[in-house]
Amino acid sequence: DSLASNHSLNIVDELKYLHSYYPNVSIEVFLRAATLNGAKALGIEKNIGSFNKNKNPGIMLIKNLDNVVNLLTLTHKI
Repeated sequence: DSLASNHSLNIVDELKYLHSYYPNVSIEVFLRAATLNGAKALGIEKNIGSFNKNKNPGIMLIKNLDNVVNLLTLTHKI
């Protein structure tokens, strides 16, 4: 994505935006879209995008997610 189509390049903002338009879509679908499906779109799913043997999951720490988790779990179970 780019700033031409969105005001933020933050993945958490993207997830919140998607959830606001599609509240009935499960958190699992959103998380898969943000991880494995992104890797598949780039053709690098053999190396990243999930927790599997011989893969680099590309973990990052996101702090202060309480409000986001609450928002995303109001209608879904994690």
